[in-house]
Formats: sequence, C-alpha cells, structure tokens
Amino acid sequence: MLENIQEMIDNFVSFFDFKDKTILSVGAGGGQFIMYASYAKHIIAVDSDLESLNILKQKVESLGFSEKFSFIHSEFEDVDVEADLVFFEFCLHEMNSQSYCINKAKSISKDVLIADHGIESRWAYIANEEIKTQQSWSEIEKFNIRKIRSFITSQYFKNYEELKTKVEVQGKNSIRRIELYRNKVDIRIALQYCLCLI
Repeated sequence: MLENIQEMIDNFVSFFDFKDKTILSVGAGGGQFIMYASYAKHIIAVDSDLESLNILKQKVESLGFSEKFSFIHSEFEDVDVEADLVFFEFCLHEMNSQSYCINKAKSISKDVLIADHGIESRWAYIANEEIKTQQSWSEIEKFNIRKIRSFITSQYFKNYEELKTKVEVQGKNSIRRIELYRNKVDIRIALQYCLCLI
C-alpha cells in the first residue's frame, strides 16, 4: 500500500491550485487521493474500470462529498465534457496513445496535470511498468511542459505474501522481480512519482 498519501495530496495541491476548479479526473477509480476534492469545486471522475469507480462512489458517500462528484464509466477517449483542469491520476502510462490523450485533454482544458511514475521508480520496475513509464514520458516531453517536479514515497507491505498478492496481476516478470523479498517483512519499495503541468 502507498505510504504518505496525505503528503502526496499536499504535493498535488501545492503544485497546482485546485481551489474552485472543476476537475476532470482520469483514472480516479479507487479513490486513494480523494481528499484533494476538499479543495476543488467539482470533480468529474472518469474510469474505464467499473469496480474501481464503484469503490470511489462508496468513499465519496462516506466522506460526504457526493455533491462535489459526477461519475463517468468510460474510456477517456470517449468523454465529452468541459473542465478547468484535466488530471491524469497515475494512469497515462497505461493508455494506448499518450499523445492523443494529452491532445484531447488540451482540447478540454488549457491546464493538464499529470501525476505518474517517474522513470527512476523502483516500484515501476517491480510492477513491470518501467517500459510503459519510459514510453509515456517520451510522449509527454513532446509537449510544452510548463512545470515539473519529482517526489519520492514508498509502497509498504507487511510481508512477501502481501507484496505477491499486489503484483500477481502484473504477470510473471513481477513475480520474478520480487523474489529478493521472499521471507522478508516490513517491505518498503521506493516509488518515484512526478507531477507535470502541460
């Protein structure tokens, strides 16, 4: 699980002023960063994963944020809304055409905020996402980057079994890469992430 989530949220809101903004949040399902909503006027949460979106809905209701949220179960490419900010939440590296998605985001809003794994992230390597991450940042660099910052946090697991459960969906490479953590406890894996404003 991610450590220092509140610190990450603080980094988001100090990097970009969310106050009184309508935010189109792409990949918002699951809601681990939901507390940034307290700064925003309205969040339009988009996710292609219905289960994750339903988890987000439950969190929104439990926190009393229901009036601040709208939900769209869709691929981002098919969304047609207006917003003050398009915010990609750790999902751009998973998209098929990052350049297309960024251009679409720029057609929605003059401000596009990307939060994603950095290319030096140990966690991206463990999760078998380092190649996708590198390709994504190569595409991002083709745009006019107005501001960028890098941060370090970590993923924490009580033991090897918990780590294995987390990465199993990432495939055989991930399982092979976590072998050095076998029989270990209190496992922390560095996660570099970057915030980028286009």
